[in-house]
Amino acid sequence: MLKRLLILFCLLMPAFALTAAPLKLYSYRDKGYSVGVLEGGRGPHVLLVHGLGVSRASMQKLAGVMASSGYHVILPDIPGQGTTERDERRKYSVDAQARFLKRLLDHKRIDRAFVIGNSMGGHIAVSLALLHPQKVKKLVLISPAGLQNGGPLPYYKLEIPEDLEEKKKKNLEWNNYVRRDIHAGMHYPIDPYLAGIQSPTLIVWGEKDEILPVDLAPVWHRQIRASRLIRLENLGHMPQDEDPELFLEQIRSFLKSG
Repeated sequence: MLKRLLILFCLLMPAFALTAAPLKLYSYRDKGYSVGVLEGGRGPHVLLVHGLGVSRASMQKLAGVMASSGYHVILPDIPGQGTTERDERRKYSVDAQARFLKRLLDHKRIDRAFVIGNSMGGHIAVSLALLHPQKVKKLVLISPAGLQNGGPLPYYKLEIPEDLEEKKKKNLEWNNYVRRDIHAGMHYPIDPYLAGIQSPTLIVWGEKDEILPVDLAPVWHRQIRASRLIRLENLGHMPQDEDPELFLEQIRSFLKSG
């Protein structure tokens, strides 16, 4: 009986190793503010950047899978989002967020990293690649935001119902404040800047994205010269959260190439 249990344990052990998330949560001080950062794994450096109105939780499954698959992953709650403090004295434009990421990489003494950003996180990742191209080895943009493409300006102000519960109302009011900062910052809208991206870029879009239409994917692809495009069936705006194993499988060859 004991022998059978040992055999069963050995057979299951690789599966446990693959699904384990060897991530450590710590607090990083940036310009007097406390920022929650998840980090773990060994291998090529990967910086994960989440979007507006969410937190690092939207990238945490992917972080665990990548940390267990031969990558060193860094995943912060970007300033003004998630557990990181909100303060109207601080700037929250995409270029300000990109400079924050540069400081975080410098703090970790990381010269270059793969940068993977979802939604507004993709917009921030592009800003980082434009401001500090030496820091970005390759870009993976997941349903990136920030493109106007002849339509309305992105990050429009949200209308807040009067009868909304107080906590949700405050969150929406705060994210409207962040939107105003984005409007006033650099790289907004992103359209005229895309031709300046030097980093090899992979654009990933879920076919069932209900937030940013998949029709925008080929526009990004055309405007970024060194880019590839993957469209994922049956997945939506956050494919890295919906199916992180499949997502990593789809991007792995891009990360390894070149």
